[in-house]
Amino acid sequence: MSFGRSLVLALSACAALAASPVHGQARQWTVDVYAGGTRYGGLSALSDALGVVANLRLATPRFSAFASAAAPLNGDSPTWTALGADARPTTTFGMLEVGASLAADGFLFRQFQATGAGASVHVLPLVGITRGGWSVELHGGRRDYGLTRDEGTLTRHIYELGAEVMHVSGPFTPAARLKSVTVPEGDTHHFAGVELSAGSGAFHGWGSAGLWFVDGTESEWSLGAAYDAGARGQVWAAVQRSALDPLYLAPPRTTWNVGYSIALGRSSGTTSVAAPEVRNGMLLIRLTRETPGPVFVAGEFSDWTLVPMSQAGGAWELAVPVTPGATRFSFVDGAGEWFVPEGYPGRISDNMGGHVVLVVVP
Repeated sequence: MSFGRSLVLALSACAALAASPVHGQARQWTVDVYAGGTRYGGLSALSDALGVVANLRLATPRFSAFASAAAPLNGDSPTWTALGADARPTTTFGMLEVGASLAADGFLFRQFQATGAGASVHVLPLVGITRGGWSVELHGGRRDYGLTRDEGTLTRHIYELGAEVMHVSGPFTPAARLKSVTVPEGDTHHFAGVELSAGSGAFHGWGSAGLWFVDGTESEWSLGAAYDAGARGQVWAAVQRSALDPLYLAPPRTTWNVGYSIALGRSSGTTSVAAPEVRNGMLLIRLTRETPGPVFVAGEFSDWTLVPMSQAGGAWELAVPVTPGATRFSFVDGAGEWFVPEGYPGRISDNMGGHVVLVVVP
């Protein structure tokens, strides 16, 4: 498949998911402002300086999009703007999930007195299964990248095969990832890595470590932490060591960023009840304060054991680590009664006379 056809396919699928009305789905707008290494995928090979980025994001359970603008604080890195979207159209058959991961973005940049443009797209069919708190996913497909500037035009593609195993129960979420990437030069790059995320109250943390096997070994790693500042804000910091990127040809580099994110307005859904939201691999579950406590959550991510919610701002809240795909949960009150408020986004029948909340994590 050509780069142009891949881009059209991914953009069309993302646009269709964005436009399709899905009952009970919430939409959340978020603004991020951060500074540091500020690497952006398509321009990571050209950026080597401190910068500041303003980012506007839209998230729904099936689709997300962003618009970004950035400027360097020193050095010779470019000023750039970008638009992008990603989607995960899937179908579930019991524990089995079949679908694809789609993403596309385009960007404009100015470096010195020259201007340029570029785009990237990926189309990765996938199949996954979730059982007993474990999630296993296999994917394979193609990633494309194009860049045009005064020096000429670069187009590049890679083929990727990958597997992921993740445990999604409890306060810690360990994951293992394997992938093989074939580049146009004919070489195959192999990667093996592990990740761990955890959350406790308003604090969240994550880290990863991995090795690329290309003419020897080359390591990459990351560490990050976030604090929920109120019901809608989040302060975060991260540092990352990245290896040579096989798609964008960015050199190995260590970067850091610090930032602040704030959710805008209410999450729009069928009611004023706050909808679940995904942040940095964590599912934030909220319930209005009018519900008398204590309140618990039980779901597939906890093997249906009760996890207590805490009070934050004007709501009950709980953050749990999740993996992409479908997950279900329900609320439990202090008397042991299971419930989901009428009109809660994602509320569906559990086929046993009660209700659960279905969330599709992108």
